[in-house]
Amino acid sequence: PARLRTVEQTMGLLAGTKSFVDKFFDNVKVNDENEQIKKNRLELLFLLCKTFDSFADFSKFEV
Repeated sequence: PARLRTVEQTMGLLAGTKSFVDKFFDNVKVNDENEQIKKNRLELLFLLCKTFDSFADFSKFEV
C-alpha cells in the first residue's frame, strides 16, 4: 500500500515528476494575458504544491 512507502521511495516518486514540471515551465507562460488561462495555470501550480506538501514539509529540509 502507498502508506507503507519508504522515504526513499516517496522522494523517488516526487523526483520523477521533475521532467514534467520542467517541461511545464519551459513551455507554458503562467502569467498569460488572458486572465482565465492565467487563473487555470496558477491553480495547476497550487495543486502541484499541495500534492508535494502532502508528502513532506519541505520548509523543514536543509540543503
